[in-house]
Order: sequence, then C-alpha cells, then structure tokens
Amino acid sequence: MTTETTQPPDITDQVIEQRAAVKVLLDLIGQHAELPAPYIIVHAPFPKYQEPAKLDLQLDGPHAFEQWRQALGVATSGVAFHTTSSNSWLAVDFEHQGVGVHLVGFAAPLPAQRAHEPRDRGQVSA
Repeated sequence: MTTETTQPPDITDQVIEQRAAVKVLLDLIGQHAELPAPYIIVHAPFPKYQEPAKLDLQLDGPHAFEQWRQALGVATSGVAFHTTSSNSWLAVDFEHQGVGVHLVGFAAPLPAQRAHEPRDRGQVSA
C-alpha cells in the first residue's frame, strides 16, 4: 500500500492571495459593525517564506482595542504592552478563520512603574 501526501499550493505574490484576509475583514465588519473603526492594513503574502496575507487592525486607544479584543474573544494572556520613551501600545496576534490578525491599540497609558524604568538608547524614538 502506498500513501500520497499532497502539498499545499505555493503562495504567490498575486493579489488573489489576499482574498482570505479580505473575507475575514468583511466578516468582522458584518458581525461587529458597532465597533470603533480601525486603520486597516491587508498585508501582501510573503512567498519567500510561504507566509500568507494577514490583517492588521490599528486603533487609536486602549479602550477601542479592548472593545475589539472582547468582541473577538481574544484572551488577555496574549496581550503585550509595548513602550518606548515616547509611545506605548497594546498588541495581540491571533487567528480568525485561519487568517493571522494583528490587533493594536495605540496611546496606552504608561503605568508609573514603567515610566521610571531605565531605558537604553535603542528604546528612544528619534
């Protein structure tokens, strides 16, 4: 008895590769029309590494970020707090219907404890 394995098709650099990410975006809009409007980026696929297209949803604040996170059922355990000397933001990566989504909420308040942490030159914005 022989078994055959089929490999998934190679990812190309054609616009058709973004279809799944666009469908996810339209699905999210249909299901959650009341949520705050994000800045939307549909990334092109990265054929060299067989990375499919992904979706970025960028929001102006932590409150809007939290509304999206809760609506999509994304666990708080995956949320990361990022900071530089001049900016701070919340971010989480997850999959929705097989498509990678990067959710970001900018202008997160910097906790006093983090505000007083030492930083090196690489963490200071130009």
